[in-house]
Amino acid sequence: MPWLTQDQVQNYGLWLQSGAIFLSFVGVIISAMVTRGVARRRATLDLIMSEQTTELMIELRKKFLALKRDGQLVKYAMSDQMTSEEAAVLRATLNRYELIAIGIREKTLNARVYHSYGRSTLVGDWIACKPWVVQRRQTMNNPKLYEHVEALARKWAKAGENC
Repeated sequence: MPWLTQDQVQNYGLWLQSGAIFLSFVGVIISAMVTRGVARRRATLDLIMSEQTTELMIELRKKFLALKRDGQLVKYAMSDQMTSEEAAVLRATLNRYELIAIGIREKTLNARVYHSYGRSTLVGDWIACKPWVVQRRQTMNNPKLYEHVEALARKWAKAGENC
């Protein structure tokens, strides 16, 4: 007498095949999740590298830091100043931060990596630019202007950092 009947072999074979398919499916899901996390970290690191090595970004940062050091950024929010080079530098800087904030919110960029790299810079730049943004919101009647970077700066701010 055989140990298993033919019906039992077929039944066990069906269960083994179904189990193998299920485990393969779980493996594919886990692999996709890991790959997505790696891609997010890679995109964040690519962004950071472009900020540090692209001549245009370096020059923009230098100009922004000079404006920030001089203070009184709000004067560039007035309608007669909106076409000035200074206002363009402020817009470019805030637009970049807005895209980063959206990327973090949408999980296209890795928040932990960017936080480790640029938390204090983002928060400090937001604090310096906030009066400019408030004035532009009023002038343009657009209360949502740069709302994502503001939300991120508030989230990342430490006690004593007035965002």
